[in-house]
Amino acid sequence: MKTRQLIKKLFIFIFVIFLTGCISDGSSSYEKSLSEITLKNHRQYFVIGKTTKRDAFQVLGPPQQETNKENGETEWHYFYNKESVYVPVIAPLPINLSESKRISLLFNSKEVLKDVSFVEK
Repeated sequence: MKTRQLIKKLFIFIFVIFLTGCISDGSSSYEKSLSEITLKNHRQYFVIGKTTKRDAFQVLGPPQQETNKENGETEWHYFYNKESVYVPVIAPLPINLSESKRISLLFNSKEVLKDVSFVEK
């Protein structure tokens, strides 16, 4: 009887492990995160008239926000925020280490990049 319960528990454990692997969104397989993309290098990843939705997905993954327009165009939005840390021992005044980035990719109805907007603060 105990062997049967042990096998049942082992089966459930293995099933949960496999199920956990299926839940992953695969984000580690994307080429870049928005934290690595800068104002200087974003044009090498996103070329107007050449980059497709598929290309953008491979670089950054699924958009955090998507807007579908009536004319068939689609806009993908990605956001990155890194908050500042206040360390009173190092300096008596707060040091602003926060970083904020936003990239918007506008695709035409053929899913080819039409415009890029990148803001870095």
